[in-house]
Amino acid sequence: MRTTYFDNSRFPLALIATALPLLLAACGGGGGGDNGQPTTPTTPTGPQAVAIEFAAKAGNLPAKCGTPIAGMGTTQATVDLHDLRFYVSGVSLINDKGEAVAVTLDVNDWQTKEVTLIDLEDGTGACADAGTQAQNTQVRGTVPAG
Repeated sequence: MRTTYFDNSRFPLALIATALPLLLAACGGGGGGDNGQPTTPTTPTGPQAVAIEFAAKAGNLPAKCGTPIAGMGTTQATVDLHDLRFYVSGVSLINDKGEAVAVTLDVNDWQTKEVTLIDLEDGTGACADAGTQAQNTQVRGTVPAG
């Protein structure tokens, strides 16, 4: 398995991937019992839906089509995005035991069972040459319970 890291010296635009587990399935519990005491939540037993959100940043600011990005490189150049699309595969999350757990990708217009196209360009500004308005900022799938 090959791991590739984002080389910030060659590409100063930082891509931030934030794992946001979205529990879309109801987990039960949390209400009140007959005696007015809260009930203990049940542990999910089936797959849990997750979404991993991606965003483009230049330093601490959002990087997007149509907005010049100042201060890039050793010459502090101002640049424009022309495209911002990439593929993600082999997605895993780390569980509370420190183990990598593979995400089973949902199949939709942006993903197959093996790969997701992350599309952060919106077809505006310099991205209009090759881009579209449609965007995909998430890898969506499921992980086992727990």
